Amino acid sequence: MSAFLNYFRQSTKKTDAIPKELSILASEILKNHPIGQTDLWTDPDPALLDSLYVPTDQEIEVTKQNLNKLLTLSRFFSAQTRSDPSFLNGSPVDNKKICAQLDKLIHLNHCILSPIRFLPDEILQEILRYSIPEGDLNCIPPHVTPLAVAAYKPNAPRMRLYRVCRRWQLLLTSAPDIWSTVFIRLGGRTLEPQAVKYLQKTLSYSTPAPLKVTISNPGTRWVDEVYRESKLTELSPFFDVLRESSSRWHDLSVDNIPFLHHIHCLPGHPLPSLQRLKIGVPPWLPQDFNILDDLPDTPSLQAAEVHGDGSLRALEGLTSRNPQLTRVWLTRTYNDPFNTLQPIRALRNLTHLHLTFPVGSLEYHPKDSFTLPHLTTLSLSSKVEILDTIFQTLTCPNLTSLRIHCSHFLYGIKPAKWVSLRTQIINFIAKSGCTQINHLALTNFNTEQLRPLLSGFKNVEMLELTSACYISEQTENNICVQTLDSLRFERPSLSEEEGAWDPILPRLKRFDFSYCDADIYRYCETHHDPNEKFLDVKGLIQLCESRILSRQDQEKGIRDVPVTSLSELRFNLADHNPLSEEDMLLLTSLRYKAKDLGLDFRILFNFGDCAQALIKERQHRVDW
Repeated sequence: MSAFLNYFRQSTKKTDAIPKELSILASEILKNHPIGQTDLWTDPDPALLDSLYVPTDQEIEVTKQNLNKLLTLSRFFSAQTRSDPSFLNGSPVDNKKICAQLDKLIHLNHCILSPIRFLPDEILQEILRYSIPEGDLNCIPPHVTPLAVAAYKPNAPRMRLYRVCRRWQLLLTSAPDIWSTVFIRLGGRTLEPQAVKYLQKTLSYSTPAPLKVTISNPGTRWVDEVYRESKLTELSPFFDVLRESSSRWHDLSVDNIPFLHHIHCLPGHPLPSLQRLKIGVPPWLPQDFNILDDLPDTPSLQAAEVHGDGSLRALEGLTSRNPQLTRVWLTRTYNDPFNTLQPIRALRNLTHLHLTFPVGSLEYHPKDSFTLPHLTTLSLSSKVEILDTIFQTLTCPNLTSLRIHCSHFLYGIKPAKWVSLRTQIINFIAKSGCTQINHLALTNFNTEQLRPLLSGFKNVEMLELTSACYISEQTENNICVQTLDSLRFERPSLSEEEGAWDPILPRLKRFDFSYCDADIYRYCETHHDPNEKFLDVKGLIQLCESRILSRQDQEKGIRDVPVTSLSELRFNLADHNPLSEEDMLLLTSLRYKAKDLGLDFRILFNFGDCAQALIKERQHRVDW
């Protein structure tokens, strides 16, 4: 017993958190509850443990006091059990029982004080919504991932949350959208026995929300007809249940499935609510086969995404029955037999078109040209020759946003090819008469190529430059777009000797740096690299507070460029050298000071840096 009292005296000296009465109380507890007797303490009042009950201030205070006592006793028993397993004439088994009982009581009291209990329902519901991974509903784990967990069984993420407590159960079942994703990944394992039952429960909780259905096949074994038929026989009960909800399908994604009529989930009647369709065409299909021939009618379809071999042929079958499509994403790979854009010609109502052609070729004949009168957004990613053909083929009079991604760096191609592409872009703008383009995004263009190109865009407000937008030191003319008010850099390398962007900066309202070696970086000699770049935090603070961007010029020294109109600043530090604690604290204070400066300032940190700053600033309760 003296050891017990000495322990309490030492604890009191260290923390001053344990009152003198506690040692007396602990002595009485041990005296009145000798080793080997029944449970030392009873569980808290069940009413306090009800997840729907919010404790009063008095109950919270009492619980805190009890928890403090229990933690102290637990530390004592754990220490004594390690040093003397049979202290106080008790057996080691009895002492372990006491420690286990203490741990249980500590856990229950922690539950009463859990901050989650005091969250409003709508906030907790939002947290639950984002706690469920997108792949929650794998009905059959892929055979390539032996440790994958099937989702249509009791330990799926949604069901685990569902069983936590009565409050969570009510919040989950009152939010149909949480249950509105059905994700089926066909693999090598057998269907879980509970899959059909769990799917029925999922669909009932999701009513009346629109459903997002995803069916994917990670392997190639479905080419084997015997394997396919045996697997579909096994899946029939599951797909029968899924098919009953087809009137609520809003988004359908089918990836790498060779024949749609073989997945029995597709009903024989139209899909009246389907608005978005995503199809991944398998690479082993015959060239003359159209995977979408088996698709039911989709009168409400607005958006389609088709990728893989034969994607142009698949799109042709889709557009012939769905001229009402307004958004199309098309990715063509190696073995597509089509080499024209004619499948798109029928889509007169298109407003958004995204084409990705990394390889292959496109043919152009003057008779193949066509107009998309309602197109407002055009995004192209391909090599120079295919971009040439696309700009010759299309006419888009109402275009407002243009994104051009060249699949290889333009500074590495022959000048004649670049001149040809530039000419086709300028001619495209002229023949389309699309003078209202206000958003321009360019990838792999350098500044020497930008100057003549930008001369054809008179009303650009937002300019995005990505990857290797080198500023040439041989050019003297500045880049000047009179209407520009937003500039975004992603992975460019801006020369310190060049001030080509200076005339634009005073007018900018939004500045976005992402993975950028720009002027707000300084060189710092380190033992790793004498030319290593680090963020110039003080320069960034000056940019925010004074709206001045300091530029380093080797000939003229430091010169300040005003950024007087700046109201939004975005910065991405997630992929850069870690910051010092001092810099992190400066940025922390700047983030909260920016509101007073009239600046919308957002900065993305490396998670480790954030953790360091949180630890450093814990006494100030910084909320990231």
